[in-house]
Amino acid sequence: MLRWLTTALMMVPVAADALSCMRPNPLRGFNTAFEAEETYVMVRGSLRPVGPLPDNPQVRVEDQAKPFEPVTATYEFEGHMLGPNGRGRDMSAKVEVSVTCLAVWCGGFPEKFDDALMYLARDKDQSLHLDLGPCPSERVFENPTPALISTLQNCWQSEGCSQTGIEAFDRP
Repeated sequence: MLRWLTTALMMVPVAADALSCMRPNPLRGFNTAFEAEETYVMVRGSLRPVGPLPDNPQVRVEDQAKPFEPVTATYEFEGHMLGPNGRGRDMSAKVEVSVTCLAVWCGGFPEKFDDALMYLARDKDQSLHLDLGPCPSERVFENPTPALISTLQNCWQSEGCSQTGIEAFDRP
């Protein structure tokens, strides 16, 4: 009887005990954005919600296999673009932030970012998007240092960050 119960419980779909996430790496994030089919812009500045934020999504264990529609909110970006020569033009733009889930783990809406380096997806209609999942994003890095900005300029000029640079950044 105990063997049957143990086997039956093992077949019930439940979430794993923990979600394993990689440590965010702005150089790996750069390469992902640079190599993507979508268009990304690298920006630095603040991001604040335009009005009240919706509730962060939640997925119950029994619903984890069902399709999940991201929850979105509109934010205002204020700052400037970054490129191979450093600081680019100033910009102010609306950004649609989407929060997604993976099984029962969900991302959350930030209250704000005061000073962040961001890789924003840009659609053909020029609208900007930022997706935030349950793991720390490789699209947003708060309080970037001058050394990081310089390194990313070099990545841009070299058409990508080197694997050696990415690995060095991963070391604590």
